[in-house]
Amino acid sequence: MRILVASNNRFLMGGIEHHLRMLILGLRERGHDVALVYENLAPPDVPTIDQGWEGFLSWRYEQGDFPGLLKKLLSWQPDVVYSHGVSLGLENRLVEHFPTVLCAHGYFGTCISGSKYRSRLSPKICERRFGPACLALYLPCGCGGLNPLTMWRFYRQERRRQALLARYRMVLVASRHMQAEYARHDLSPSRLHWTPHFPSSVRPDLQPPSPRSLSHRILFVARLSWVKGGHLLVDALAQLGGDWVLVVVGSGPEKEPLQALAKRRGVRAEFLGQLDTRQLEQQRRTADLAAVPSLWPEPFGLGGIEAGCVGLAAVGFLNG
Repeated sequence: MRILVASNNRFLMGGIEHHLRMLILGLRERGHDVALVYENLAPPDVPTIDQGWEGFLSWRYEQGDFPGLLKKLLSWQPDVVYSHGVSLGLENRLVEHFPTVLCAHGYFGTCISGSKYRSRLSPKICERRFGPACLALYLPCGCGGLNPLTMWRFYRQERRRQALLARYRMVLVASRHMQAEYARHDLSPSRLHWTPHFPSSVRPDLQPPSPRSLSHRILFVARLSWVKGGHLLVDALAQLGGDWVLVVVGSGPEKEPLQALAKRRGVRAEFLGQLDTRQLEQQRRTADLAAVPSLWPEPFGLGGIEAGCVGLAAVGFLNG
């Protein structure tokens, strides 16, 4: 079978991209012919999903040039497009021309901001069905920012994604939580399937780890955005005191604010940036705890699974 994987990024930015690298390897090992279509180029010195794969086919979609891309895709003739989150414009065109399966790594078409979290009034996870009432709740409930124009733009985009759900041949989700979320939005059981993810960056140990002394290192692996809850982890460590060290792996818009907060609260912290698979595994094997302080209900959440593969306990909020 010829499978075209569609991804927003070609580079290894976070859990989705690491998952895609291992997924494509697995599909190729099973005899499938796989190619990649993507939108964003890799920044300098950042590894790509297909790094080291000689002869692997990949195409970039540039805004306004779908006819050129379509010509290449039709020449390759994919049997199915396996979409993992691309721009709405590209998604519409792929669904129009090819049988397409969506792997819902986020709240595509079910939330105005994509976070499923209310930060004001009574902060909590949102379990509403996405619809016009979300426009009235967006600002008072803190579903996103404070700009009404941005709110309207997000609403229109997600309503279009919601309409697009009916056109996918199938929607795959990684958890029972996400299965319930999409069932709430009228996806029939015949097209909605729960497919638990496999650990993408580490092989499970066959035996439990040997006893060792505490290292006093707490590991936080995430794309550093506000909904990942890094600020809550820093505040908790400030209250805990002692000689604990927060080890942060990843990058994102909250990196500098987190560094400033850790310094202000007197929390010892090491910000290691992006690590390769071997380096990340070593951090997991030397930490005492993996922290998953996400505020939003994680739709993907491989961090806890991969920590468990090496016998590292994970702690997080009971959501997602």
